[in-house]
Amino acid sequence: MEIRPKQCWGVITGDVIGFSDLDISIRRRMPQLIVEAGDALCEAFGPVMPWGADVYRGDEWQALIADPALVLRAALFFRAYIIMAVKDTQVDMRMAIGIGPIDYVPNGKVAAGDGPAYRVSGKLLGTMTQPRHGKIRCAFAHMPESEGRIAAGMPDEDLIDALVRLTATIGDRWRTPQARAVIGALRGWSQETIAQNWSVPIRRQAVGSHLQRAGWDATLHALSIFEKKMTCFSLKP
Repeated sequence: MEIRPKQCWGVITGDVIGFSDLDISIRRRMPQLIVEAGDALCEAFGPVMPWGADVYRGDEWQALIADPALVLRAALFFRAYIIMAVKDTQVDMRMAIGIGPIDYVPNGKVAAGDGPAYRVSGKLLGTMTQPRHGKIRCAFAHMPESEGRIAAGMPDEDLIDALVRLTATIGDRWRTPQARAVIGALRGWSQETIAQNWSVPIRRQAVGSHLQRAGWDATLHALSIFEKKMTCFSLKP
């Protein structure tokens, strides 16, 4: 796929928290689960990822999102998918979101790519793993001034970062049933549709309870604001 010079991308750089302390059966499955999460994301939203999620060093991974406005929705989807699939309360993701241009993706291998959005995302994840920064599940990376204002009407990065971090904090409530309900809600499904597509169909009221516990109303509100503000990054023809 051609990398257009003025196109902005969403880059998610993530890892699994406390990976080396997890049971070996979970560690062995994790790379495939992350790839499957990316496949499920594209099945839900279309070709939002030109290349699949790329896993390296066991639990670290990167994903490229063609429409930057969808990058937070994608991050929430990845997190919910892993929590749902593993069914272990110890498993959670940490993700750094970068938005900006990229330079190249050699042979479609996302983790080998480079560019401003890659660098700010990767650098931010590195700080998130330091104990002195506390418990951070998802954050938004600032683009250095040297890269310039990459989009007209770009929102305040500090406010967007705060919104992303608070949204991620709400996600700390998710356990397997909440994560499953959130995945359906992220797809825009009604509670009835989510209930019918449960592993074993459940009542609509049960889905509503899971979404309430998951803090879905607040999450959806934050997500709507993020996506509206990020439309400034869409590449104009």
